[in-house]
Amino acid sequence: MMSWWSARAPREKFLLTLAGLLAAAALLVQGVLVPSLHARDAARQRADDAARTLVRLDRLQQSGAAYAPATAPMAPAEAAARAAQAATELGLTLLPGADPLRFAFDPAEPTVVFSWIDRVEAESGLSLQSAELASAGAGQVAATLVFAGDPPQ
Repeated sequence: MMSWWSARAPREKFLLTLAGLLAAAALLVQGVLVPSLHARDAARQRADDAARTLVRLDRLQQSGAAYAPATAPMAPAEAAARAAQAATELGLTLLPGADPLRFAFDPAEPTVVFSWIDRVEAESGLSLQSAELASAGAGQVAATLVFAGDPPQ
């Protein structure tokens, strides 16, 4: 390889070096810079979505609005089974717990957790009693949610 390089004229060496630097720069831009910029933009979008959802929830709480589910209440065991099924469908991983109306999740996207809450309240007649959300890094949250519901009459 060294004999090949030493056989090149100074102009060829300069052009080959320049081509190598340009190729390295292109690989760096396409392999590192562009993906990191896309990841940053996606994280910013997820953070903005979560912030808008939290602002909406704060406004509802401050206004004293009460959420009334559109469906009739169901038995807690049936409601818990439906909630677990909805979690599985949305890709959430439930952690085992003793209380059937207490749900804890592995870290997940906040928007998916909020979608699940909306779905459980709409489909099962349960209402969210308390929520603990903690940042789990990488734009995800660890959630523990407790629902309240009345058994059917």
